[in-house]
Amino acid sequence: AILTLVVGTQFKYSSKGMADVVSKLLPKLVCGDSIELKAFNAAIDAIISCVRLGGFDRDVLAFWLSVSIQLLQELQNADIGMEGSIAEDGVLKPTSSPPTGSGAVRTCEHFLYHLVHDAYASFMRTLYQDLQERAEPAVFEQDVAILSSDKPLPFKMGHVTIENVTQMIDENVHLLRSHYIPPFIIQQCVSQSVYYVCSFIFNQVMQRPHLVRPHIGFQIKMSVSSLEGWLLDADSDVVGIALSQLDFLKEAANVITLATNADVFSSPEDIERTFPHLNLTQIAKLVSSYRPDKVLKDPIPGCVQEMVQKACVLSEESSRSRLLLPSRLPFEAFALAENDVLTG
Repeated sequence: AILTLVVGTQFKYSSKGMADVVSKLLPKLVCGDSIELKAFNAAIDAIISCVRLGGFDRDVLAFWLSVSIQLLQELQNADIGMEGSIAEDGVLKPTSSPPTGSGAVRTCEHFLYHLVHDAYASFMRTLYQDLQERAEPAVFEQDVAILSSDKPLPFKMGHVTIENVTQMIDENVHLLRSHYIPPFIIQQCVSQSVYYVCSFIFNQVMQRPHLVRPHIGFQIKMSVSSLEGWLLDADSDVVGIALSQLDFLKEAANVITLATNADVFSSPEDIERTFPHLNLTQIAKLVSSYRPDKVLKDPIPGCVQEMVQKACVLSEESSRSRLLLPSRLPFEAFALAENDVLTG
């Protein structure tokens, strides 16, 4: 009966559908000041099945995310002992298991937290895949086009540009809003999406030395500028920490486009001051992989390579520094940003 109720909602995948599911479930889950465990477990299993059946359809996934959040909120309002929050430090992230002996209500609340996160994670996995499919051609398929063209830089070639990436993020913001997803989750989605795009481009450059060319550096700078422009024009309540996720990619592009400028690399202190978001391992990799092209034909000066190597020798951390970035934005980034705001 519970499965039929959940799957057979009259207004499927709409705000009315969400209200329909929740309003019909609540009387079956709550009895006085207690929770009906059998019905609760059946409801959770049914919603999990619907999330999995949603596959790559983000409209369906956003709907069940909304249902899960609303169900949790209604149960917390039912005065049965649920009183936690789906957000830890303002971030939706995996929850730890409840302490042993927490009781049925607290255990049920934990399962609801897990359900909310699972639905959100499923939504983001499909979004990451689509963003990657657009980010790669938007930046790197310009390679042959630029080298074979006589047009002045910068210019756009190909059918996919970084604007297709920002358009996709924007469309998903509107999708989440249409399902009444809380603003802090939408903000998290934007920050994680922007970071994912930037880390993907960054890691591709680090792993594919033939991409460390001036024309790719300029193309990355153009892409970062477009992302930044879109974020600056976006509603302030969705930007969150997204703008700061552009810094490392912006600096990587600067290393590539300024590699022939010895003044920028005049001392270890200047290097670290000019590229504060990159470690020396990453800077050294870019400098050693650099090759000129028709955009900038001068080779990298020997003094630049020598100064970067000197900086690495003087640094105690360079040998332990990682080359690649995590593909997903670490949850600690949100807490660090919050601490920066509080400490001013």
